Amino acid sequence: MYHGKVSDGSVQRGEACHAWKIVTEGREAECASAAGPCDADPDKVNSYRAELSGILGGIAFAIILLRHHDLTVKEGTDIAVYCDNLSAVNKIAEKTILVGVKHHSIPEYDLIDCIFQLLKTHNFPVDPRHVKGHAVGR
Repeated sequence: MYHGKVSDGSVQRGEACHAWKIVTEGREAECASAAGPCDADPDKVNSYRAELSGILGGIAFAIILLRHHDLTVKEGTDIAVYCDNLSAVNKIAEKTILVGVKHHSIPEYDLIDCIFQLLKTHNFPVDPRHVKGHAVGR
């Protein structure tokens, strides 16, 4: 059975948002979806942060949903996480907890660390996958 999460982020004129969907094989409609703002300094917000916010939101919701229903991910199953930002996909694929002072200075450390901590703490296996996105005006 296929399970996956799709997320996207957007930035325009200093405002950013994200959205995500959780889908399951055999269903045309998503199981759950949400959208929201991306917290950031308007002068520094970027698509990488918006995309990571969507990844974080979907993963957090999936973990809460599983815990609420007292479910676990079947052994050997990875949850596909689709995103059109290759840098975000590659960072999540590292699956490395960031420790030490030097890591606090990497871009969007707060979101990356939160994602990694959730994955580790809840033993939530993901398979990050890049998908082609769109470019407005190109």
